Amino acid sequence: MIYVIDHKDSFTHNVVHQLSLFDKVECDDFSKINKSKLNKASTLFFHQVLDHQRIIHYLQKFTNNLKVKKK
Repeated sequence: MIYVIDHKDSFTHNVVHQLSLFDKVECDDFSKINKSKLNKASTLFFHQVLDHQRIIHYLQKFTNNLKVKKK
């Protein structure tokens, strides 16, 4: 499952649609990150999140092996 972390951007729906060609996709706003979805995800995709470092620090609290690949 691909878990998309969004920042209230309507373009995200287009990204989610494209990602769904590869796997099941769940999408939540960055302020409503779901721990259960986070733990089930094989891939995290941040779309337009303004403060990446704060979000990565937050996510590391829930995951043991978070690998960050920023592009």
